[in-house]
Amino acid sequence: MADQHRVVGVAVEILQTEPGHWCTRCALPSGWIVWVVVRHGARMHLQEQRYCDECGSRRTVVPADG
Repeated sequence: MADQHRVVGVAVEILQTEPGHWCTRCALPSGWIVWVVVRHGARMHLQEQRYCDECGSRRTVVPADG
């Protein structure tokens, strides 16, 4: 019997953006923090995404449940 897989849509909603944060890679205040909600079907979780305009660094932080 073949496995059945359900395709679940993923939606991303931007909650807030904050410019001017210090980048942990290049140590310049050219970083952005973007908070987003990622929805996988009925489940959702919050992510903090950090970007830097100067060095191009990108990092995603998923908070622990609790």
